Amino acid sequence: FPSHDMEGSCSGTIILNPQFDNGTAVLGDGTGVGIAIQSGIPKNIGVKIVGGYVQGFENGIADEGIGTGVDGTYFEECSDADILTFNGAILPKFENCKHFAAVGTAAYKLRNTDGAKIVDPVTSSGGRTKMLDIDGTVTNTQVELPNNAFSYNNPIGDIGVCNVISAQTKGTFSPTIEGGTSAGTCAYNFQNGKWTRQ
Repeated sequence: FPSHDMEGSCSGTIILNPQFDNGTAVLGDGTGVGIAIQSGIPKNIGVKIVGGYVQGFENGIADEGIGTGVDGTYFEECSDADILTFNGAILPKFENCKHFAAVGTAAYKLRNTDGAKIVDPVTSSGGRTKMLDIDGTVTNTQVELPNNAFSYNNPIGDIGVCNVISAQTKGTFSPTIEGGTSAGTCAYNFQNGKWTRQ
């Protein structure tokens, strides 16, 4: 259950199926960071974490890098956040991650981050105080929720500075005819409009 601290030049590192557990049930102390992707000279670029699990830390992953990717990783019992981005992290992408167990403030805590993308997260219902903790220091962030898992992602949390969309959103509207300078008047037989956002 030791954490992995990526100092210096660890660009391009791929961590496959990590199995990091610092929980008290395995004689850990529940503190620290599971995987730390640090900034510095040079900044870590393109670090990938695929599969596995990270649990029992204050933060499962702490990311300050550029282009970090996390795909299909399971998180549990991280007391602050499963994934924390901060200190100028750029373009991180988190896909298909699972966030379970009723411990922890947020699945994702973003600070001073640009261009983050969170795709198809699943957080157990009531398992976190909130799925997202994203403050005003974050820019250009997008969250895509899976259509079939909204009940597993409540409460969503603080999303005032990011774009949250489902994988596919559909709706209807009533189209109208407008003139070049004024709407004019007309009689409609049908006004049926449909839209889909992918």
